[in-house]
Amino acid sequence: MTNDDHLKNFDGKPVIDFYEDFVEKKNDTINQNVVYRISMPYEDDEKYNWNDLFSMFINAPGSETTTALIVGMWGGWEDMTDTSPDNVVEALVAARNKLPKLKSLFIGDIIVEECEVSWLIQTDLTPILKAYPNLEYFAIRGSNELSLEGMASDSLKSLILQSGGLDRDIVQEVLNGNLPNLEHLELWLGSQYYGEITNVGDFKDLIAGHLFPKLKYLGLRNSEITDDLARELANSPILERLEILDLSYGTLGDKGAEALLNSPLIKNLKELDLHWHYCSKAMMEKFEKLGLEKGINIDLEEEQGEEEERYIVMSE
Repeated sequence: MTNDDHLKNFDGKPVIDFYEDFVEKKNDTINQNVVYRISMPYEDDEKYNWNDLFSMFINAPGSETTTALIVGMWGGWEDMTDTSPDNVVEALVAARNKLPKLKSLFIGDIIVEECEVSWLIQTDLTPILKAYPNLEYFAIRGSNELSLEGMASDSLKSLILQSGGLDRDIVQEVLNGNLPNLEHLELWLGSQYYGEITNVGDFKDLIAGHLFPKLKYLGLRNSEITDDLARELANSPILERLEILDLSYGTLGDKGAEALLNSPLIKNLKELDLHWHYCSKAMMEKFEKLGLEKGINIDLEEEQGEEEERYIVMSE
């Protein structure tokens, strides 16, 4: 799930653009077999704004059974770089009684051709968690002006935050969140050149296993400090209960990989995702052997060679 292409599937169903499928085709009933992405159209962005489309959606027969929804471009093509989704938050909160079954929400399915991830403006999204207490899956793309302070949910199981540069304050808001049933935490840390100012110390409580007692998947992805994270994680208590550790799309090299390889706790994992990495062929062979011996599914695809200058997948 990068920002090269729109989501094709979500919540186990194919994704359809609401404007193209509903408005242009002049349908009058919600298709229960798809998940709609509500996004500003390219050609008619002066005729329809995002709220117009959302109003059509929630007032159409069948919308009350919606379990999953995707928010795409909330502004016009000319002003996405300085427009926050305040209108989206207000509309979603106001519609909470019309979407009683909503459990999965993605805000920001916006691809690079529409707006660079580092340019996306977000806002305070905690009102959504308050309005939808049964939300189980919450994904967000973009972190400029994002706030999750005081986030709390007894139902949330998956939290995904994609960023080209994740600010330390946002990381702390997430880690301070009251999310007792969180099973999947996925943070795309990004680049120091686009806002990332975190270090390993910011994750000490998480790595020590003090947070989120039901966590099964930890993804610290798209990071320039993957080697440092790997070395800290290698002998951390959290590995005793994780099923999946995901350090993909970052800058992992042999130093960080060696620490993981030598960790006695790695054998507890079911999956170790390292794809898009800078490890040597010799190190890859060692991991392949480890996977076979311990029955761990280890993803080593998209090797980038042993380059001194390393790049993450998504920054600008």
